[in-house]
Amino acid sequence: MTGKSPIITMDISGREVTCMRQIFDREPKSLLSEIVKQTGSEKIFIDRDPNIMLLIINALRHPQLKIIAPDNFDNWNKLKEETLYWKLENINENVLKQNSTINTITVAYHGTLMFGKQGLSCDVNFRKIMRILVSGRTNICREVFGDTLNETRYGGGMGEENYTSRYYLKHTFLEQAFDCLMMNGFKFVSASTMTPQGMSDARYHDDHRFMHYNQFVFQRKG
Repeated sequence: MTGKSPIITMDISGREVTCMRQIFDREPKSLLSEIVKQTGSEKIFIDRDPNIMLLIINALRHPQLKIIAPDNFDNWNKLKEETLYWKLENINENVLKQNSTINTITVAYHGTLMFGKQGLSCDVNFRKIMRILVSGRTNICREVFGDTLNETRYGGGMGEENYTSRYYLKHTFLEQAFDCLMMNGFKFVSASTMTPQGMSDARYHDDHRFMHYNQFVFQRKG
C-alpha cells in the first residue's frame, strides 16, 4: 500500500465507482483483491456488468459482506456467477443464503395391473401406467425433462415463471422420470396414493378395479 492512494476509481464498462482500496482486503483471495494490489494506478478498468459489480462493491463495504439488492431485483443467478468468477467466497455464500430458492416438481400417474385372459391366475401381473403427469414451474420442468416433456396440453405460452399442471411425459417409465429429477439435483420429499377399493365390484373389469393414483413430490434448493 506504500505510495498508493487509499482511494481507487473503478471504471466498470463506462460507469465510474470510487471506493477505498482497503475494502478489497475483506476478500483477500479474490481476483478483485489481486488486481487492486498489483496496480499502482488510481483507476482500474473492468469490462463487466456495472449494475452487478456495484452490488458486489457495496457488499464489500457492508460489515457482514451482505448483498443489498433492490426489492425488484431478479438477477440472482447472474450475481452468483459473477461472485464465482471473481472468487468472492464469502459474498457468494451470502448470495446463496439470501436467495435460497426452492423448486418443486410433482410427478403423478394413474395406474393399474395388466390382466390377460387368465386374470388373477397369472403368476405375475405387471404394472400398467396410462400417463405420467408433471406439475411445476414451466422453465424448471423443461430443464429437467427436456424432449421427453409433452407440452401439447399446455396453453400458457413460453413464460418462464408460469406454473402448470398440464404437462405429461412422452413415455410411461416412472424410473426414467425419477432419474431425470435426481440427475438435476432434485430430492424426493413425499408421496401420497389412492389405493384400489377393498371390496371388488363385479360391474367393473379387473384392470378398473385395481386402478390407483400415486403422486411423488421432489424439491431442489438453489
